[in-house]
Amino acid sequence: MPWVQVHLPKKLGPSDFDGIKSEIAGILSEELDKPEQGLTVTFYRPEAFYRAGVPAEDAASVEVKYIGSFALEKKQAVTRRIASFLARKHGTDPMKTIVLFTEVDSGNWGRKGGDFS
Repeated sequence: MPWVQVHLPKKLGPSDFDGIKSEIAGILSEELDKPEQGLTVTFYRPEAFYRAGVPAEDAASVEVKYIGSFALEKKQAVTRRIASFLARKHGTDPMKTIVLFTEVDSGNWGRKGGDFS
């Protein structure tokens, strides 16, 4: 059920989308026990991407929304792995990669035509 939004300032192709989706799915499955079957991933290429007030072609932001909560150590592991992957495969700077976690109560997450459980 996680929803991940990936923001990269570079143009991506279909194989890039699939590769990022697959890697993130693996990370969330291994670190947070969130299966890929419920995963939604959306991609955005901003018109401009600024980091620390300057244009940044090597920055990234990834938002991970999910029901429930996780220990800080789990979120740190996910952050390290996503930043490392994006650096290795897409040339981003891990120091310019932000991973934002949004923990949502199940009563605020509608799905399956209105099921909130």
